Amino acid sequence: MSDKKSENRGETSARKPVKLKGWLIALCVCVIALVVLCVLKTNTSVCEFLARTFSRAWVWFFSHIFGWLPISMYELLILAAVAGAVFSIVRIIINLKRKEGLRALRVAVIVAVACTGFASVYTATASVCYNRNYIPLGQENFTVSDETLFDACEYYVTKLNEVSARLKRDSDGIVENPYTTKELGDILQNDFRCLDEFDGFFSPYTPQAKGMASSFFMSALSLTGITFVPFGEPNVNTQNPACDLPHTMAHEMAHSKGVMREYEANIVANYVCLKSSDDFVLYSGLTHTVYDLLSLYVTQTGDSEGQDAFYDMIDDAISTERYSVFLFWTKQSSFFSGISEWFNNLYLKLNGQSDGTGSYKEPPVVTEPSPPSDTPGNEPAPPEPSTPTVVSYTQTQRIMLELFLAQK
Repeated sequence: MSDKKSENRGETSARKPVKLKGWLIALCVCVIALVVLCVLKTNTSVCEFLARTFSRAWVWFFSHIFGWLPISMYELLILAAVAGAVFSIVRIIINLKRKEGLRALRVAVIVAVACTGFASVYTATASVCYNRNYIPLGQENFTVSDETLFDACEYYVTKLNEVSARLKRDSDGIVENPYTTKELGDILQNDFRCLDEFDGFFSPYTPQAKGMASSFFMSALSLTGITFVPFGEPNVNTQNPACDLPHTMAHEMAHSKGVMREYEANIVANYVCLKSSDDFVLYSGLTHTVYDLLSLYVTQTGDSEGQDAFYDMIDDAISTERYSVFLFWTKQSSFFSGISEWFNNLYLKLNGQSDGTGSYKEPPVVTEPSPPSDTPGNEPAPPEPSTPTVVSYTQTQRIMLELFLAQK
């Protein structure tokens, strides 16, 4: 009797109809939402509105949920996605072998719902930030005289040497990281308060950064960090050379504050690190910006000997360290880094960055011909014969000059 009942239950289960309607409706909703969002994100005003409202609120909410966890939720998501993909493929194959086409279709539809739903959330929280207004840093149009530029270069090179001398180095002369990931994140969270003055362009909330358990693999992929906006989570590769770690962390935190364009995240990181009162963070900012200012010096003045003199002023330990950073990344697997480069390039182009990975490079801001002015915003001073009438300054170069002139 029990065997017969069991057989009947099996037959009933086998005859149980496959419910597709609900999942198909969900798929239609997700597809429509994704299409609408893709259309909306082409409008800068809409993107700015979503960046300051929905995206900002989403990051605040989920960062408070997941931020206290010591592990990266992004890494867990990747593992779950891989496991889910394998399970779904196996399930579909089994259903097809049993000639259960509707069940196989149901699995495929569920996967499609998950993918389009995720894409919709990502578009509404992260992708829209690629087409918002430009960051309000280094936008003021001004030039300086050759003499002022010389003084600025001398100031920053001297400052770089002084800060470097205060840091502890290992036996190879490489700067040591004095902080844990959490401690460094706390310092940068405080440093990011310097952005609060810019009329609400930047989110007032700065999520805590996390170190990645997969840092070894991240290094092989030549990735320094990843910010996953839907979780409000800036993640950093803890194997980054110590001198680069604060700048990398600041870059990822900038993403979480609504700055998605790569070169702009670098500009924000430059600004925050240069204004930091912590020597380790300041050193990282200086090593990422001083050489850029020296490049401007020779471009504007044509004084290559003067530029060489500035390079000679930089302590040998700093130059040795920068070379060690170069060697660290060049020794990584070209195969894996090539794959990473391809996917990153595709991702950036899908998000409206036509240059792909080339968008990490900060473009020059071409100014109209104007006489030099030693103070941004002041009436221009009389032109000097040695000063070119057209100069291209990057936003970082402008920021450095603004900070230099402000402390004079």
